Amino acid sequence: HWACCGFYAFARFQNDHEQCYDLDTGDTIISWGNEISECMWDDTWVRRQIQNGKLPINGGEPWQLYIRAFHWALPTLVVVVIGDVVPITSNETLYAFLWMVVGVTINATIIGNVANLVANLETESSEFVKKADAINHFMYLHKVPQDLQDRVEHFMTYLWTAHGGTNNEEEFLEDLPSTLQMEITDHTRLKHIKDC
Repeated sequence: HWACCGFYAFARFQNDHEQCYDLDTGDTIISWGNEISECMWDDTWVRRQIQNGKLPINGGEPWQLYIRAFHWALPTLVVVVIGDVVPITSNETLYAFLWMVVGVTINATIIGNVANLVANLETESSEFVKKADAINHFMYLHKVPQDLQDRVEHFMTYLWTAHGGTNNEEEFLEDLPSTLQMEITDHTRLKHIKDC
């Protein structure tokens, strides 16, 4: 909205309109528009729109000018495409360039944030897989019976599905149901107690 209002303002205030108000507003075409439109819109993007038949010969109503300016602003901000509404003067061109920079910056920010979000989603799953591998390795080293390993693995699958994983091994073991916690603790620490 602000980009198209500014683009319209550049055309509107390009020429001195004091001398234009007493001119003919009829349908008589002088060279490319009627007297008032040639006075008001000379050397602006609006003139090009009138010449190309995109606006009426009198320059159109304010809402028509807004639509044409919006037709310039949206593609310029989103994909840096000028289209059929083009800046004519140096001031309009500079204004268009500045809005292109704004558009590119906004697009880069959005794309960067989406890429970061996707990367973080994959990071969480890869961290959980690493933790699960560490737990499996822990159970293998301590020769935890297969049925107990299966139960822990089943719980790890549940944990990932329901909660998106966990952050560390201690937290994971604390999240286990108390019966599994006791069995894992008994199995991993009982042999050390027996050796005393």
